[in-house]
Amino acid sequence: YLASIGGNSPRNAVYLLRVPEPTVSSDAAPGNHPVANTVRIDFKYPGSESYDAETLLVDPRQGDVYIVTKQGASGTAKVFFAAAPFNDAQPRTLELVHTIQFPTGGNNNVGATTGGDMSPDGAEAVIRTYDVIWLWHRADGVTWADAFKTEPCIVDTGILTKGVEPQGEAIAFAANGKDLRITTELGWNASAKEPILAYPRQ
Repeated sequence: YLASIGGNSPRNAVYLLRVPEPTVSSDAAPGNHPVANTVRIDFKYPGSESYDAETLLVDPRQGDVYIVTKQGASGTAKVFFAAAPFNDAQPRTLELVHTIQFPTGGNNNVGATTGGDMSPDGAEAVIRTYDVIWLWHRADGVTWADAFKTEPCIVDTGILTKGVEPQGEAIAFAANGKDLRITTELGWNASAKEPILAYPRQ
C-alpha cells in the first residue's frame, strides 16, 4: 500500500494505492521495477473535517485500514478506520474509532506521529513520533479499534535528542515480525543516503 494522506497541511480527501509487491532479490541493485494491477482506494474524513496524516496501518488479518493523524505539539492523534474489502465506486467515509493522547510536555518532537506499522501476524502495532516509539499488543478476538484504547509500552524515547536520528519519519517491523527498522528523511551526510537502523527484540 502507498498512501497519499499527508502534505503538511490538512485535507479532507485522501487515497491509497494497492499494488502487488514485486519479487526483488536481496542482492539486486537499486532500480525501477514495473508493477501491474494497481488499485486506487479513495477515502474522505467525516463531514468537512480535514487532517494531516503520515501514518497508515493495514491489518494483515482482515485487510482493514487505519489512518492516524498528525497534530504536533498537542499530542492528539485521531485513529480513523475503514473495513475491508474496498470495492466502493465512491470514496469511503472514514470512521473515527479512537483518539490517542500522547504525553508531550508541549514538545512537538514527542507528540507528532510520523509513521507506523503492524506486525505480519497482526498481533502488534507500532506508532512513532520524531522522538518516541510506542507499541501496542492485540489479544486474540480483540479489534485494533479496541486494542488502541489500551496502554501502550514505550520501545524507546529520546531518539532525536540522543542523536540517534535527526528527524525520525518511518518505522516498520522486520521480516521476522519482531524486530523493528527505523529511518529518517533528513540527510545525515552530503550524499543524503539515509541509514536504516535496526531495533532487535530483546
